[in-house]
Parts: sequence; C-alpha cells; structure tokens
Amino acid sequence: MNPYLPYFFGPQADYYLRAAEDVQERKIQFNGIAFLAGILWMGYRKMYWQAFLTAAIIFGQNLLEAMLWGPRNPNDNSSVIISLLANAVIGFISNQMYVKFANRQINKILSEHAGGSDVRVSELSCDRGG
Repeated sequence: MNPYLPYFFGPQADYYLRAAEDVQERKIQFNGIAFLAGILWMGYRKMYWQAFLTAAIIFGQNLLEAMLWGPRNPNDNSSVIISLLANAVIGFISNQMYVKFANRQINKILSEHAGGSDVRVSELSCDRGG
C-alpha cells in the first residue's frame, strides 16, 4: 500500500485506509455519505473531474427521461427510482474511485518531485488530498 495515503486522506485516514485495503482485496464497500451527497462528496474530496462527469450523466439521464416519457406525471415515481439507483451505484463505487484517485495523485506528486524528501512529498499529499 502507498505509504503517503494517510497524508492524502487526512482526518478520515483510518476509514479510507480500510477502504483501500478492501479495494485491494476486491471487497464491495458502501459509502453512505457518497450515496446521499454524490457530487458534493466528490467536490469535497477534490475529485472535480469525476463530479463534473457525474453531473453531466445525471443531466443526460434527465434529458433522456424527458424525451422518452414527456412531461412528468406527479404520481410517477420512476424518476425517483432511477435517481436512487444512480446514487446507490455512486455509493458502491465511490471508495474505489477515491482510492484510485488518491494513488494517481500521489504517483503524480512522486513523478513531479522525483528525489524529493519524504517530508515534502507528505506535505504535497496533504495539500492535494482531503
């Protein structure tokens, strides 16, 4: 496991280090906060590109629903069900996404600062993480 992950994960390091172990062991894990907050959680974790892509997918989903089913019937719960399913997917893949994101960011730091001190890499990991 990457020794800089605790610095990147910050105050929630214990939770995300367990998540990183689960990702390595290919265990399925559910993140309730990501399920409830999705895009906001991604933004908080500095996963801006992933948040933008998720927002675009949700926008496309809503557009497709409007084209397929026309104006919404207030008694129709299909949109709520689809949104809950999309949020459930986010809840199940969020930790895996975040661990991969963290490893990519740390590897980028290591390549940009090859030969740099461990202290400097740790500081940069703290800055880029959350």
